[in-house]
Order: sequence, then C-alpha cells, then structure tokens
Amino acid sequence: MTPYELSLYVEAHYERQQAEMKDKLTLVWLGEYYHRTKRLPNLQKELRKITGEEEKPTMTDDEMLKKVKHLNAQFGGAHIKGGA
Repeated sequence: MTPYELSLYVEAHYERQQAEMKDKLTLVWLGEYYHRTKRLPNLQKELRKITGEEEKPTMTDDEMLKKVKHLNAQFGGAHIKGGA
C-alpha cells in the first residue's frame, strides 16, 4: 500500500467514525427527547418528518374492492355472484 492509499484509508476510517459518533449521539438525544414527552408521537409520522416523505393516501372501501376484483381477474380467479 502506498502512502497515498494509506492516507485515503485513514481519512475514510476517520469519516466513518465521525458519522457513527453522530448517529449514536442522535439516537441518545432522541431517546431522551421522547423519554421526556408526555405522549409519544406516532413513529411513522416522525419518520416521515425526518425523511421528508409524504403521507400516502389510504384507499376507500370501494377503491379496495375494485383493486381486489382487478387483481382477481388478472390472476385468473373466478367471480362468484352473490358472495360476501
């Protein structure tokens, strides 16, 4: 290993250690934050806030039935009239 390659390896190792330390400190801080709150917030909502994802709209009963019928037909299922 050349001195340049060694310096790259050491730099990458140092950056990885710094990232791990930040992750651990963040976890400790969040643990203390949630420990002190009276009501624990919904985990999925908190994760969406952190990652910036938008909440997916839920399907209505009619939309779900339509989707199930479509998938049933797509996979060759039989339609039984009068079934629940």
